[in-house]
Amino acid sequence: MLKVSGMPTSVNPKHANENATSQCIATRNPTVRAQKADSGAPDPAWKRLNAGRPYNLLDCRKPWTLAVKQFHGTGMIQPRSAASVFLDTIGLGGKSGDVLEAGAAQAEEVARVLRKELKPGYEAYVLHTRTGSIVTVGGYDSPDDPQLQQTAKALRNLKFGLSADAIQFFAQPLPMKVPQL
Repeated sequence: MLKVSGMPTSVNPKHANENATSQCIATRNPTVRAQKADSGAPDPAWKRLNAGRPYNLLDCRKPWTLAVKQFHGTGMIQPRSAASVFLDTIGLGGKSGDVLEAGAAQAEEVARVLRKELKPGYEAYVLHTRTGSIVTVGGYDSPDDPQLQQTAKALRNLKFGLSADAIQFFAQPLPMKVPQL
């Protein structure tokens, strides 16, 4: 093997099929200022997901609300065309959208009960997202609003429904910013 300025001029046969970049590590250019994604920005799809829904949180006129319950949908990593024996066995095969819609319907029923059947009635809302639905109560000017604190105390660990299928609210309801789209 010939060497010019300490560098080999021919390829070592042992490494002939190896990619020159196989040992490289990708990294960002430190001389370019990193742009941070706004993780607090609402998903633009929320407007479409909540359009025409009866308890739409996006219609709340105050900047804060109180999250009391969340309903999760299911997600699948594989494409819908691939069959999953396990998911078919438990009744979720190819039905992740149906499960998400069922969670949305359940969230809306909880909001309806909060508004119309509990005494006192609560101003309840629902925010539908790509992965689930969040039930909230009230509209407030700030997370320190005394009315928000009072409502959180009243709703803490509230249960309703049949004992085996009772829906239980968060042990500690959480102040939440109302998304502005």
